[in-house]
Amino acid sequence: MNYIFTWFFNLGPIPDDAEGIRISWNHSISSWIWFVIILFLIIVSSWSYSKVQANIVSRFLLGSVRFASLLLLVILVAGPQAYFPRETIDEDLVMVMLDRSASMTIEDVQQSGEKISREQQLRKIINEKPSVWSDISSRSDVEWIGFSSGIYNLSTQPSTGDSEQEIDLPVLDEPEGWKTDIPLSIRQAVESNANRPVSAIILASDGRSMQIPGRSLNRLLTQQSIPVFTLKLGSEDPVHDVSVADVRHPDRAFIRDSIPVVISIKSVGSPDEVNVSVDLIDESTNKKLDSKSIRLSDEDQEVLLTARMDDPGLRNLIVRLKSDEGDLFENNDQYEFDVDVVDRPIRILYIEGYPRWEYRYLKNLLVRESSIESSVMLLSADREFAQEGNTPISRLPRTKEEIEPFDLMIIGDVPSGFFSPEQLDLFSQQVSTEGMGLFWIGGPRNTPSSWSTSSMDELLPMRSPLELERANGDRVISPTNLSRNLGVLVLDPTTTDGWVDELSDPDTGWAALHSLQIIEPDQLKPTSEVLAVAAGQSTEEHPALLSMRYGAGQVIYSAVDDIWRWRFGRGEEITDRWWIGLIRLLARQSLDSSRRVAELNVSPSRLIPGRTSNVTLELFDQRMADAIDDVVSIEITSSDGNLVQKVDLSKDPMGSVWKSNWVPDRVGRFDIKVNHPLLSGLSELNRDTWFDVVRPDDEFRILDADHDLLEKIASQSGGSSVPVDSIERIVNLLPNRDVLIENPIVVPIWNSGTFLFLLIGLLTTEWVGRRLIRMT
Repeated sequence: MNYIFTWFFNLGPIPDDAEGIRISWNHSISSWIWFVIILFLIIVSSWSYSKVQANIVSRFLLGSVRFASLLLLVILVAGPQAYFPRETIDEDLVMVMLDRSASMTIEDVQQSGEKISREQQLRKIINEKPSVWSDISSRSDVEWIGFSSGIYNLSTQPSTGDSEQEIDLPVLDEPEGWKTDIPLSIRQAVESNANRPVSAIILASDGRSMQIPGRSLNRLLTQQSIPVFTLKLGSEDPVHDVSVADVRHPDRAFIRDSIPVVISIKSVGSPDEVNVSVDLIDESTNKKLDSKSIRLSDEDQEVLLTARMDDPGLRNLIVRLKSDEGDLFENNDQYEFDVDVVDRPIRILYIEGYPRWEYRYLKNLLVRESSIESSVMLLSADREFAQEGNTPISRLPRTKEEIEPFDLMIIGDVPSGFFSPEQLDLFSQQVSTEGMGLFWIGGPRNTPSSWSTSSMDELLPMRSPLELERANGDRVISPTNLSRNLGVLVLDPTTTDGWVDELSDPDTGWAALHSLQIIEPDQLKPTSEVLAVAAGQSTEEHPALLSMRYGAGQVIYSAVDDIWRWRFGRGEEITDRWWIGLIRLLARQSLDSSRRVAELNVSPSRLIPGRTSNVTLELFDQRMADAIDDVVSIEITSSDGNLVQKVDLSKDPMGSVWKSNWVPDRVGRFDIKVNHPLLSGLSELNRDTWFDVVRPDDEFRILDADHDLLEKIASQSGGSSVPVDSIERIVNLLPNRDVLIENPIVVPIWNSGTFLFLLIGLLTTEWVGRRLIRMT
């Protein structure tokens, strides 16, 4: 029928999907108007031949022909057209969003008696349930989307399902997203398909997100009627993990030095205590330098380990944790760092006013300690006994060359007037610029009282008045958190914090000290820090040991001078460790500043891909600095020796420092070398300069899956949370958002030749009829 109609009106080719042809009008006319028009045409046609002298049949036929002609003219004016109805269905879209963040690597899912990762759980859902995705694909378009901090389209490849129907499943790479933002990812997915009917979003995630959904996202999903159906990955039970949160250590140390390493250990997910062993290992020899076992609950804890380094050079040390009950995530159980061990003894200058008991003990300690070279001068002694120690000096230093060899200067109860103003300025300069340590041992006669008017009063950690009163009664000492952080006052390495609790117990008797100088809190300078406090029976605490940074160096002030008394209770071991730990702390500062020609640094200490780091080259030799160009080139290479990038360092006009920025684009270990003929031979710049670029730990700060967040997103959007083991249910839950689109074909037929021939035929027939009855 369609073929005959199109041929009759010469409509041309019509698409195969156009069926059910019908006539429509370009100018639509109501039915009652058509009735009036037809009635009028009948009257006009009958009246036209009512007076004609002819038989009734002829008049009827001629009137009918005229009616048909007039009616055809009216039809042509109305604009008849052929209407071919045609309908298409725009299938709705189901967006399947898969979590690709690093938290998916956490192995907390119990399955078949073993633990698998959340990523393995997701792959099983996709690859072992192809019939589910086949059923969804048969009724809707499916778009596979990966997300972490944002979205990206996943590539797909054909896969055969249970029903032998070929479907496209995603190709999943390793989950490496550094952070997860579920609300932003959902918003991006909806906005990217704003012109399509979206049936639903299927969100497969562990719910661990840096941001939580707000009202704007709920409003967007509600307005567009897009429900979210969530697949909850990961364990519903809290997980347990221990990790190395931070490691504090010196960058340089002396040979045979006991290097303090303070490890902050974090435990999450388990309210019960677990046994954790903490090991400090020398990577080159795989030797365990120190180890401790602790009972760890869900609170962070700090452990102090010490390493004695008997070999010089750059040593790579490893902190490693091991839990007796197993650990969820082993990648955060290890921390590597470098310590540069210098092969020379610590050089100390000790100046004391008179032979008090603390002097006698400390002088003997410095002499018998093989890792220390000491020059000791007692001012009140006879000339032949004025010098002690194992490295005699002819006089107190008066020039920079004479003071430069010393890493540490100890000033006892000495009057400031004994030194010349030039000597005092020299000492201050050596501390502030060269990093020489300064240890004050307070005394009843001159220190600190006589130093208030000297140029070195700036190196005292307290303000005037310096006429300090002596405490009444016995006092016992307790360390502060700062001393633990610095790894000093380690008097018993077998304990977790290194302290001997008996020293803080006044009932022991032998631990009591009698010589505390009272330093009021308002006397402390803003940069002063308390390493230890002393308290008596009244429990009122006063600083016993103060620390202060001064330029490149560090200053310590001891408000007690009878630590030697401890040997009556526990022998000399505890007293030795008190003094040696503080001496080594101050002496190590000189390694960071003095006698260096150049230093190359990359900061911050924790480098993260995509974040700007600072590369700094500093020269301490002014003659060499003057000979270097304003631009110095460095090369950054990967651990396999491949060149990563060349960076030009520009000289700072205010000093002998060359700086530039570098943005790492990947994780890994990198080396940095200076590409300059005058600098390539420097040992400071030729030693291993490896540094690590690590991904941020945002994904592993909280390891538990957040299933409550997934349920909240689903319920607020009108969807639901579907259990992973019942994923087949999701097919029947998806709404139908198919859109019926009408796209008819309309072809005008009033201008076709058929109507023209029909009108001419009617007019000709009427003319012939009129001739036959002799009207024309």
